Amino acid sequence: MGCSFHDAISTTANNIGYEYESDITMPRHLSMHRLLLPLLFVAVLGTMAIAQDYKGHKYQGTIDSISNSKIVIREPDAKTIAFLIAPQAKIMRDNRPAPLEALQRDDVAIITAERDGNLLVALTIFVVEPE
Repeated sequence: MGCSFHDAISTTANNIGYEYESDITMPRHLSMHRLLLPLLFVAVLGTMAIAQDYKGHKYQGTIDSISNSKIVIREPDAKTIAFLIAPQAKIMRDNRPAPLEALQRDDVAIITAERDGNLLVALTIFVVEPE
């Protein structure tokens, strides 16, 4: 035997010591919206936080050196940044998937990376040939 949403809220409110009046004049569907909107807001914020964590930070520069596990780029201010290349890293060259071996010194790279302690780990490497 099931119970209505209204009955479930009433029972839950009474169980936690909240006095719940069942003779509320507000239509039932509006009172549900008052409960669902905060839950929806929390869910959206949680999704945004997860998406932000996935994106990481972006770095841009020219490739200074590259190996099977590490890439170093030189930023426009001449500062170099080293990255470990994640085994599942997505590598793109001119908007197409590319093998790591296709990347060359002086290619322009945009790297999305996240920190792992003191290390930067490259998750995506997007490369275009220098102009």
